[in-house]
Amino acid sequence: MTCVARGASGPVPKGARHLVLDRSQLDALSALNEESFDAVVELTWQPRFAREALAALSNKTERWCFVSSVSAYANHDVSEMDESTQLLDPLDGDDATIEFYGEAKVACEQATILARGSRCLILRPGLIGGPGDVSDRSGAWVARCAQDPTAPLLVPRSPSSFVQVIDGRDLAEFIVVALTNDLVGTFNTVGESVAFSEFVALSRRVGGHTGEVRQVDWPWLKDRGVQSWAGPQSMACFVAEAEMAGWGSVNGETARSHGLNLRSLEATITDTLADEQLRGLGRARRAGLSLDRERQLLAQFSLEISKGNDQESP
Repeated sequence: MTCVARGASGPVPKGARHLVLDRSQLDALSALNEESFDAVVELTWQPRFAREALAALSNKTERWCFVSSVSAYANHDVSEMDESTQLLDPLDGDDATIEFYGEAKVACEQATILARGSRCLILRPGLIGGPGDVSDRSGAWVARCAQDPTAPLLVPRSPSSFVQVIDGRDLAEFIVVALTNDLVGTFNTVGESVAFSEFVALSRRVGGHTGEVRQVDWPWLKDRGVQSWAGPQSMACFVAEAEMAGWGSVNGETARSHGLNLRSLEATITDTLADEQLRGLGRARRAGLSLDRERQLLAQFSLEISKGNDQESP
């Protein structure tokens, strides 16, 4: 096992060889000129990186897996998107900014197919979570519930938001099994789709939260600078926009019928909590509200409700 990476995200797994490379540098992959591999798993979203790796290694590699994304799909406003759903137009260029992540992934897919033909495996995961989730999204709610289990919990009100987390360990296992069995084709590798309210309820149960749940309309929160989905001071994993209504309900049946095994969402959340506790429940987060910000919002909301009731009184 050889991991080719800068090392900026931490050490590689025990027993693996770490080849430290910065792929943005000219001829970075020349260090692999004398190498050959049974399989390559490519994670990049930069088309230039994908093309350079294919040029350097495809002829010397028996199996090739490109990990793409459901962000490659052109529209996310419908549920049950499958592998035949229309894709975005590919990025026209070599280097992408995050605003064109989906288009860049499509370009990487096309480069892979151009080089490999049908001899490749393309996976389209959605939200990858579980222990080790450095985005802090999948563990935000269970960490909050465990951090202050008796305090009121602020939850955005939405009947139509869904969450679909695939445990990173399940995705990794599928990659290994699929490559070992010479599986080729394109597969949505997504977790079980659950309503956002169910995801929060499960996070409360695992995190031991017994306090009150206070639902607040999303427009009110948005007007006060709260983000949806990701980012500091956000409602993590919550999808509010109508054009993204299908984001948490992608069809993953084809992958499951070809060997993708999903552990229960409760098991993932339980293990994620253990990881969150090791990293510190009160740390500065990349996703999710801080306790202080949550308390400020709740106090402001309660004050406005109180004033509104006073005005309505005879």
